[in-house]
Amino acid sequence: PRKTLKSPWPENFSLTESMREYARGRGILNPSEEFENFRLKSHANAYKYADWEKAWQAWCRSPYQKTTQKPVKIAPEPYQDPKREALSRLAY
Repeated sequence: PRKTLKSPWPENFSLTESMREYARGRGILNPSEEFENFRLKSHANAYKYADWEKAWQAWCRSPYQKTTQKPVKIAPEPYQDPKREALSRLAY
């Protein structure tokens, strides 16, 4: 089988609805902004890919590239009993 040649960013490559849905399914809140980040980095580094849509999917899956992803939930602070806290301040 012939190997598919890698090419620079295709002139007609744009964010399709299916690509947008794929990104949203990976927690990206603003696929258009993330696609622009992907485009800028691809141009800045002269990336070449055999399949640009698959490259987009890899970008969406990468934890290092998501700049517009849903915030990570942080565990809440442990419960502080206000009465116990007040009593501890009164203790000498």
